[in-house]
Amino acid sequence: MRGQAIRNKLTDYWVTQAELTKRNVAEKDLAIGLDENVVSAIKSGRYAKKAKDDFEQLMGKKVVSTENFLSPAKQIKKLKK
Repeated sequence: MRGQAIRNKLTDYWVTQAELTKRNVAEKDLAIGLDENVVSAIKSGRYAKKAKDDFEQLMGKKVVSTENFLSPAKQIKKLKK
């Protein structure tokens, strides 16, 4: 379970980094409205992909693979309406 806690913290870190990158790109581009923010999101996605690719090259292995994939937890029963 300890490994999963570390994994969750790293996931939170990467999500935070992605959100900050998106916000900074949007501010730099002076993005206003949906269309301009979509363009900024695409740009920040490219930065995130490059960061992931660089990290994988540095580590010599894939970030997501069949070996480190966690199956989803049990499905939560849906309430009947």
